[in-house]
Amino acid sequence: MVIVNSIVKNYTKIIAIDTAKNSFQVCVGRTDGEGKVKKYKFSRSKFHDGIVKLGIDGSAIVMEACAISHNWGRLFQKLCI
Repeated sequence: MVIVNSIVKNYTKIIAIDTAKNSFQVCVGRTDGEGKVKKYKFSRSKFHDGIVKLGIDGSAIVMEACAISHNWGRLFQKLCI
């Protein structure tokens, strides 16, 4: 928990993504613990647009470590530049 706290202190929100074959489960919460955690479910075809609508600037995005997660991570980095 200490490592996570030191990493996310530079961000305003955390976006946690669980990848699956046909859908993505997404939880969004503020790093200061205020407010409720919002949960979303996106189909594979609507995932990119859904994440863009959530707004990823100033967010820490966390996912499991797998090949497709690395691909999405590179895409998210391009969106923030």
